Amino acid sequence: MPKEEGEMDWKRFGEPRRGFINIRSGKTFAFSFSQEALFALPAGDYLFRGLVDEWAVLRDRSFQNNVLEEEISIAPSPILVRSFSPFRTAWGAKILLEISTGGDLVDPVRPVSLSVRFGEVEGVVENIFKRAHPDYTLTVVVPEGATSGPVSVSAYGVTGTSRDSLTIFGPPTITEISPQACPAGSTITIRGTNFIPFTMGDGTAVEFVSFGTAEGRREVDVPSHEMSETEIQVKVPSDALSGPLTVKTVAGGQLFFVTSEISLRVLPKITLVFRNQGYVGDMVKLYGTSFGSSPRVEFSGVQAEVIGFIPNQQEIEVRVPQGATTGKVRVITEEGSAESEEDFRALSGPTINSISP
Repeated sequence: MPKEEGEMDWKRFGEPRRGFINIRSGKTFAFSFSQEALFALPAGDYLFRGLVDEWAVLRDRSFQNNVLEEEISIAPSPILVRSFSPFRTAWGAKILLEISTGGDLVDPVRPVSLSVRFGEVEGVVENIFKRAHPDYTLTVVVPEGATSGPVSVSAYGVTGTSRDSLTIFGPPTITEISPQACPAGSTITIRGTNFIPFTMGDGTAVEFVSFGTAEGRREVDVPSHEMSETEIQVKVPSDALSGPLTVKTVAGGQLFFVTSEISLRVLPKITLVFRNQGYVGDMVKLYGTSFGSSPRVEFSGVQAEVIGFIPNQQEIEVRVPQGATTGKVRVITEEGSAESEEDFRALSGPTINSISP
């Protein structure tokens, strides 16, 4: 049996006069005299009765009575997902969805159950803004676990899906560090997924790489031009220690981070040998980075005595050993070794071969 709730009196919208009555399929029921009125109705069968004048025309049929009675079946109105912004986002961030539908999504009499899904995960609809009928703007929070792909909107048993795919970033991952061993000051490449080299629609996406130091973790800000969605290039700070790296992403009001299972080996580096020449027993100072906790020093393969070591200032003071010859100075730590760029010149004093008489 048709639903009687479809009954209405055309006179509610002004005195009827000569014109056309248009009953359209879909969830919208519309008619036109001096103006058009739209009614959002649930899908189903309806019996419409209304008062019309004797010249009214419905679907090319004339009525000579003052009563129109028409039984129609109303199908659910389609939902068209027109666009979304931004096109790239992250868990916890907000996006704007532009949709069109003949149904009334904000009807206080007949509340509509509205669902927005990102793959298999449902988002949180924070706001529904009704623009000129039949257009709406939805503010939706991207849920945790959402994956990249089309966005679907469902209401009153109908689902509309966007043509375009939304790119969604979750927590970052680290798959590779290259090179895995290098001195401080070197540029390394971190490879993985879900790095965010762009500005979010509701805030700035910021990438940090965190290195271990003697004073704790040091975070290095990564400019967007030095990264992509799968690679980050970052310079190893001078006080970095060997160990795993942490990539942090602040996006859409959310903090994501991941610590690598791979450890970066920070090798020692000699930046200055002062003095670069001397006799056996002379004091020489070495300056550089990543000297570790108990470095050893060699002159041309001969181990020298370490007189003083200042870890925080990365300074080593040694004595030129007996047997040292001109050549490289080497610093050896638990992580590796480094040689001076220039040769140390080993000087020899005068010798006395004989005394005569």
